[in-house]
Amino acid sequence: MNVTRGVSVGALLLGLVLAPFFSASAQEAFVGTWVLDPVASTAPPGTAPTAGTLEIKNVGGGQFTYISETTVGGMVVHAEITFALDAKDYPVTRTPAAPGTPPITQSIEQVNATLYKGSIKVGGQEMMTVTTEVSGDGKTLTQKATGVGQIAGLSSTSVYRRA
Repeated sequence: MNVTRGVSVGALLLGLVLAPFFSASAQEAFVGTWVLDPVASTAPPGTAPTAGTLEIKNVGGGQFTYISETTVGGMVVHAEITFALDAKDYPVTRTPAAPGTPPITQSIEQVNATLYKGSIKVGGQEMMTVTTEVSGDGKTLTQKATGVGQIAGLSSTSVYRRA
């Protein structure tokens, strides 16, 4: 797997839905299990997950754990991160890890009550920005990932429904 595809697949696997879980008012509304709606989602050919489950847990002290298991091209990949909304980079653990892939980190900040912005870095270089918006009824998360740098032009939209 080349770095570009690995990064775009990694971004999709992460779901990058971490952001909506940070503000005090939104926190409890978004903690839980979310299921990818692949029909409503879009991604570059060959990178679109066919299934995905996101689990967000509040682990206290402004910290959250995010877990995702997603099938991309018949492969189930697990990604996990523990993070806070402080615009700092947090390491992402992927299993199985792609051989030779540099470390992946993520940072997130709140834009307003329903919109959040995040950044994914690979080897310290920003590769994707992500915006995540929660619906007014709290039943849908929509995230838009946009490539920067060497993967500029790549984008995806992932839609998740509360389980």
